[in-house]
Amino acid sequence: MSDETKSDETTGVISTPTAPPPPAPTAPAGPPKPPPTNVGWAVASVIFFWPLAFSAFTNALNVTQFWLTGQYDRAQESSDRAKLLGKIALLTGLVLLFLFITLRIACAIWWHTHGGGGWGHHGGGWHRSWDDGWNGPGPIGPMGRPGHDN
Repeated sequence: MSDETKSDETTGVISTPTAPPPPAPTAPAGPPKPPPTNVGWAVASVIFFWPLAFSAFTNALNVTQFWLTGQYDRAQESSDRAKLLGKIALLTGLVLLFLFITLRIACAIWWHTHGGGGWGHHGGGWHRSWDDGWNGPGPIGPMGRPGHDN
């Protein structure tokens, strides 16, 4: 027997090695799938931190232009940059919102622990009560102030 054929001694069947199947036909080489424009991330940058919105929108809108002119790498870079700027704007906006809320809570606690601020509420100043005898700048009208005779 030759090297190309083999015999199975138990069954006596002779087999020949088979050649590998031919490669599957490939599709014609065309442009790759276009990247997403990530305009949504650009809108998020307007909502959360608008200074980044200019660059995010510019990059998001350049994706299609680069794609149509065959600059596929630049289109992908613009898409990625628009997405990155949108994420940075979202994170920056949330951090600023957190800091604002924290500052408001700290101010409210300080205001409460210091008796409301002390601007005329504890001892003189411009604050006047209804019963201090002050009748105001002139006649108030036919009804007057409650509890006073006019």
